[in-house]
Formats: sequence, structure tokens, C-alpha cells
Amino acid sequence: MIQSQEEYQIFINQSLINKDGINKKINIGETTEDTRTRLGKNVRNIGIDNDAVIHAYNEKHNLEPDDLLHAAEIINEADNLILSKKQHNQCNVISFVKDLNGEIELLAEIHEQKYFLMIFNAWRKKKVRRRPDAVERPPGTNVLNVTQPTININITQETPDVNKEN
Repeated sequence: MIQSQEEYQIFINQSLINKDGINKKINIGETTEDTRTRLGKNVRNIGIDNDAVIHAYNEKHNLEPDDLLHAAEIINEADNLILSKKQHNQCNVISFVKDLNGEIELLAEIHEQKYFLMIFNAWRKKKVRRRPDAVERPPGTNVLNVTQPTININITQETPDVNKEN
């Protein structure tokens, strides 16, 4: 498991520099008990791989350099959860939406047998935020399992477009 935000940022940077490198999966955090209850799934770990980082930082996705550092926070404190009727890599898909200076949406595969969520896509729904201190501003949670207050929100049965390119 990634031990710090700095280590996670290094992984993101290396993924973007070496786009043709061997795909590596990392564990970036854990779900909270509340998140597992909201999902109705016993998925404890949150993962991401090089391919997801490269895809998410496509310029059409409007992400800022530090946005993926908030992935565990977005999942554990999502304002909205949407369970997709479509699958990705033969896994059920859930969309996590959180407003962090504009809405960010993450799509994750649910790997129930292995007890984890694998992020495979992300984008910012609105224009890129224009705060000059955005890169220096630390994320609200650590990538380690940090309990944060959450809002109970029901999962809706809408279908996000898994192949959406914003």
C-alpha cells in the first residue's frame, strides 16, 4: 500500500512520463465502514493502475495535477453513488461523484471476490478550477485509511457512460 501522498504523486508522475511502461497496480487506500455499507459490498481496498492514471489525465478530462490524490476521499465521501448497468472488464461498475472545487467523477470496477475497487477512469465535470494554489494545496485525506465524516446517500440505479470522454 502507498504510505504517503508524496509516494502516490511519484507513482502518478512516473505513469505519465513512462506511458509505455509495464502496467503496475497499487493500493491507494481503504474504504470506510460507511462506504462499504452504502455500497452493500465488502470491498475494503482502493486501487489504481498506470493505465487509469494515463487515461484520466487526458486533457479532455479536465483534471488538475493533484485531483487523483483525492481518490480515496472521493470514494469515501461521495456526494452521489451511481451503480452502472454496464460492466467494465467483466466487473460491475460504480460511479463516485464528489464536489471538490467542482465535481469530480471516478469510475471503479467492483472486484467482490478480491475485496477491492479498481479505479479505471476519472474526470472533472466542469471547467478546470482556477485556484493558483491548487497544486500546493494538500488533499483533505491521507491515502492511508483515515476515518472522515461521511454523508449517507442512497445508490441510484442510473447508468453512467463508462466510455465517456469529457
